[in-house]
Amino acid sequence: MENNTLLARWMASELSESELRELKNSPEYPTLQRIKKQFTLLESPRTNDAGILEEILNTPKSAAKKAIPLYRKTWFAAAAMVVILFGIGLFFYNQPEQLTAAYGKTYAFALPDQSQVLLNAGSKARYKSKSWVNNRDIELDGEAYFKVAKGKKFTVSTPSGKVAVMGTQFNVRSRGKRLDVVCYEGKVSVNCNNQSVILSRGQKITFNNGVTSGMTTTKAIVPEWTHAQLVFENENLAAVLKELERQYDIVLKTNATSAQLFSGSIPGDNLDAALKILCATYHLKVEKIDSGFSLSPI
Repeated sequence: MENNTLLARWMASELSESELRELKNSPEYPTLQRIKKQFTLLESPRTNDAGILEEILNTPKSAAKKAIPLYRKTWFAAAAMVVILFGIGLFFYNQPEQLTAAYGKTYAFALPDQSQVLLNAGSKARYKSKSWVNNRDIELDGEAYFKVAKGKKFTVSTPSGKVAVMGTQFNVRSRGKRLDVVCYEGKVSVNCNNQSVILSRGQKITFNNGVTSGMTTTKAIVPEWTHAQLVFENENLAAVLKELERQYDIVLKTNATSAQLFSGSIPGDNLDAALKILCATYHLKVEKIDSGFSLSPI
């Protein structure tokens, strides 16, 4: 509905029968009815003609302003209210949906094109479902596994880079300044720090601070974390501890420092075994504390 004058006259109940009939047949009419209902709840303009006339007559000529007919005031108010309410509706319409996987949990959801997404623990995804057709972008903070519906395409944006996809299965992990992307089916395009790389099935790539050492391969057909296995490649101790905190929803404190990078698999469903692997690797001892666990050098 683009004719604000028509809207204003409708708000003021001044439409002809044919105009009103045409408006009622428009798809916007139910929304306009709700707007009019809200408008009528507001304070109505003063219509005491005698009081208005007396006020005008008692106003000094020097202070008098150009009179505006009451019906035009109503039109202006109605048109302004329509614009305001449509603006508010448009604002909420364009707000993105945010989905979160809490610590210790995963979260599965479907995109408007029926592509499937599984968020790993401690991860967030944002996208605009109402305008998905024209804005196929997902903002990812954390890790997620995507199964893209056949023939569909969208972009996954992370703080470290973007992944463009079309009909494929892939995993994206963005933690701090590190970005890991693995392609399990089809192809994905990864763009990081003005570098563009195409990954095919079984290929993966890691960027650290925008720098990569090149592509590697994997025989996995799905992300290991979807089967409670946490796989690390050249991760520092702090990053491994953070991942365990996310997966088990615990607090791990340590004063240990090590330049040794960790590569290997840690169970994501057996905390005792996970801590034993970590302690054996870094020569640590574990102690239960009120807030979680303390890890200190032996």
